[in-house]
Amino acid sequence: MCNFLLITSDEIGQYDLKPFIYREGGRDDSDNIYDGWFAGHTYCVYMKRVTERERKELEAWRQPGENREFESERSEALATAELIERTLGAPPNTYVQFDLTHGADSQSEAWRLIQRLCHHWHLFVLRNFLPIDLADDGKQVWALDDVGAFFARHRRLPT
Repeated sequence: MCNFLLITSDEIGQYDLKPFIYREGGRDDSDNIYDGWFAGHTYCVYMKRVTERERKELEAWRQPGENREFESERSEALATAELIERTLGAPPNTYVQFDLTHGADSQSEAWRLIQRLCHHWHLFVLRNFLPIDLADDGKQVWALDDVGAFFARHRRLPT
């Protein structure tokens, strides 16, 4: 599975994402792990709004740690957070998690959904989870215009 976070400075409320998913032809997740999912013969894209508890876990690195062993990881995470805020031009407010199966069709469907999300909310950045030395173009944080240009060249989202 490929994992991405789509981050916006807009508020996407607790009950806002599911109606979007239904309007776009998605299905409800009976296991309640995701807000919904999209499936075709050769792809599956899962979407969920990151809960406040999960968001606090994502941002836990902001707190100074007692263990100096993890200081470099904390410093790297803080730099990534600052880059996200600079790219957005505002503090991040809502995180939408995308988990997709490998393959061109799931990449295309995810890009379609990202574009549709941008019609409702704006100022998105995409965050992948590969280490910088393995990430496409050495980037973990992508402005949406850059994601679009990358997708046009490679027919996939940047990892």
